[in-house]
Amino acid sequence: TEIYTLSLHDALRSSYLYRYICRIIEALESKINKKTMSFLRVLLSIIFPPLAVYDRGCGSMLIVFLLTLCGWVPGVIAALIILNKNN
Repeated sequence: TEIYTLSLHDALRSSYLYRYICRIIEALESKINKKTMSFLRVLLSIIFPPLAVYDRGCGSMLIVFLLTLCGWVPGVIAALIILNKNN
């Protein structure tokens, strides 16, 4: 038997709900202006912090996910800090 290892990021990306929400966010980004999108990202970071930083890379998402598991407030703070950084 073979054992397949799957990282947390790959597991999240393979889930149907994650892909569906990412498509919705990408569609919103293409249709609305930047100021409104930043407001939606901040709102999303308060509701579910790891999803707000999905496009910032696996490391950012993993850190925010782990901090959210430790407590909701540290996850929100980390997501807001990551969103505040320039690309």
